[in-house]
Amino acid sequence: MHPKITPGELRQRIKELEKENLDLKNEVEVLREAAEKYQTIFETVPTSIQVVDKNGIIVEVNPYHLRQMGRGKTTKQDYLNQHILDRPSIVRAGLIEKYRRVLAGEKMEEWEVHFPVTSGGVKDAYSNIRGAPIIRDGEIIGAIFISEDVTQLKQDHEELIRHREKLEELVAARTQDLQEAYLQLREENAERRKAEEEKEKIIVQLQEALARVKTLSGLLPICASCKKIRDDDGYWYQVEVYIRDHAEVEFSHSICPECVKKLYPEFYSGSEKQ
Repeated sequence: MHPKITPGELRQRIKELEKENLDLKNEVEVLREAAEKYQTIFETVPTSIQVVDKNGIIVEVNPYHLRQMGRGKTTKQDYLNQHILDRPSIVRAGLIEKYRRVLAGEKMEEWEVHFPVTSGGVKDAYSNIRGAPIIRDGEIIGAIFISEDVTQLKQDHEELIRHREKLEELVAARTQDLQEAYLQLREENAERRKAEEEKEKIIVQLQEALARVKTLSGLLPICASCKKIRDDDGYWYQVEVYIRDHAEVEFSHSICPECVKKLYPEFYSGSEKQ
């Protein structure tokens, strides 16, 4: 026989069951709200997401994956119930072994993975791939694979590198032109300085020559007897010495026929030419 329950105990038990039922309803509501929240994120996030079970069978694909990787040419039914390792794009990208390790419990991050052809027929696409196992109570129950299309970003980066290289070439060429122009200008300046120095030297020479000409011009005091010349300081000099010092003239001594006849008659033959 069951022990007899008093009316008071029955009412207390009913209150406990009502409280447990209310708590259960609250937990269900929280779970429902969380499920709706995550479903909204799953459907609106601008990233490709594929969810597989523990055997690698695709159980969910978000709309962005259909738009980005499928380019609108595929539907969810083209992915569901297929093995993730059998997808042609995964095979061509060489991701089979890496995806297999995720299904075994490892995490994965791969950057700028090259997809020769995507599900939507896009050639030479690039994506950053992340994979993580889904674990519950210590047991792997599936995995999630997230793909971020970086094709345009990679193309822009490569274009930026090409522009930078082109700019560096232009800078190098311009630098070379400037260096050559600088060397040419320096050479021209050196020639100009040399010409100026030559010009200054010639001017000095002309000034000295002009000074000598002025020295020899005008009236020269000369002795009527010995023919010595007096300078401005009052000193008397032989004619040849004075002219040598003031006109850069060197004298070579000789004797004229008249002086020979006068001074050395015994050597004079009567012919002035001789």
